[in-house]
Amino acid sequence: MDSSSNIFCLYNFSFSMINKNTPLAFVDIETTGSQSANDEIIEIAIIRVDNKNITEFQHLFKPKAKIPEFIQKLTGITNKKVANQPDIKLYLDEIQNMLKDTVFIAHDVNLDFNFLQTLFEKNGRHLDNTLLCSYQLAKQLYPEDKKHGVDFLVEKHHIDIPNRHRAYGDALAIYQFWNIIHQEIDPDVLKRSIKTVLEQKNSKHSAPIHQHTPFEKSINQLPRKPGVFIFFNQEQAPLLIEKANNIQSKVRTYLTKKNNQHSFSIAQIASIKGYPNPSIIGRDLIFLKLQQKYQYTNTKQAIYYSISQECVNNKIQLHIAKTDFKHVFYGLYKSPEILQKKLLLFINADLNLIKKYNNDLPFKSIKEINQVETVDISSFNQDINTILEKFPKYEWPYPSVAYYPYGNDYYLFDHWQFIEVIPKLQPTNLESITLNNEPKMLDKSTINQLKKHSKQLAK
Repeated sequence: MDSSSNIFCLYNFSFSMINKNTPLAFVDIETTGSQSANDEIIEIAIIRVDNKNITEFQHLFKPKAKIPEFIQKLTGITNKKVANQPDIKLYLDEIQNMLKDTVFIAHDVNLDFNFLQTLFEKNGRHLDNTLLCSYQLAKQLYPEDKKHGVDFLVEKHHIDIPNRHRAYGDALAIYQFWNIIHQEIDPDVLKRSIKTVLEQKNSKHSAPIHQHTPFEKSINQLPRKPGVFIFFNQEQAPLLIEKANNIQSKVRTYLTKKNNQHSFSIAQIASIKGYPNPSIIGRDLIFLKLQQKYQYTNTKQAIYYSISQECVNNKIQLHIAKTDFKHVFYGLYKSPEILQKKLLLFINADLNLIKKYNNDLPFKSIKEINQVETVDISSFNQDINTILEKFPKYEWPYPSVAYYPYGNDYYLFDHWQFIEVIPKLQPTNLESITLNNEPKMLDKSTINQLKKHSKQLAK
């Protein structure tokens, strides 16, 4: 730890809006990924400002795991460069002393602080700092700007730093930004803005995406429109194909989740591509086409439950089971319990049915309904069908496969399920897989039901 000769300080501003004597720590870290529980810190820089005294700390560290290739490309920190660097545990005392009693300022403050806090807690220690997010402060001070990342601030304010995406360069950029706003912004406005950011909950301090990832530029170029996006690995194989109401927003959400519940890690993502489409059916068709193109199967496909009926001794029997798209079914729900509750609600709401079949007592299960004994079976069947009419009825209106023309392709469906997509330039293929060589085009009613299915309206 030594005094820096590479940074400057403006002494004509006051820290009174925080505390006149409160030291500040401008911090940045480089890591092997974005998950503090699993990834490791490979570089840290701290610029501590205590009144007019400035002290800096910067160091590389050797992680236990290999540094992912995209992190090496982004930061220039290679496995070879850290091969002879120390374990960060040897520097916990020095880091803690640098941060002691400071306001911890970073451009993604929750992520940077969480990485350090996780490290300290694993070693029986604890950090206790007030957190201030320079990203949120930039948003407060410059709401007219669409971007507030480090790259944008460096360009906007003509900040001169030695290395972007290195800990010291980014910490220095944040520190210089702090100096600049104290020159440019009215003191009362600045005081209110800092107060607002300090009073925010920690969960709101973080920037939308960690500035240390290589995706910031890619994400900013993604459309803020409905559509489909793909995460590709380095072999250009899809790690994830997903639909979104707002592509850019959903991608950010995936990359900033604390707990990645997918079978891949963020470190495996090499590139991101978005396919915008404003219509629901268009978005879903693109999704199906991309799944087929890349032979991708979503392992988290939803399971639906529906009501079906069968005739036993001429009397209707009701069943709730996993949806069999090949037969007629009623309703489309993700929970059999909710579906049964709704069915019983409709039946018990009809007092005539209770009086007629259950001695004024509400039905408690479908089994009770199926066990009703009645002489007038025809009337009972009619009553049950009247109840079923309250649910959407799914009945495939075609003898076999039907198609939907979209763009340059035909999308083929059979009993509500997607089969494949074929180019329009191959009509013989379309004829060969449809019944009696008479391809049927989906009508508007069927398309609307497909939309309901894809929107998963039944919860």
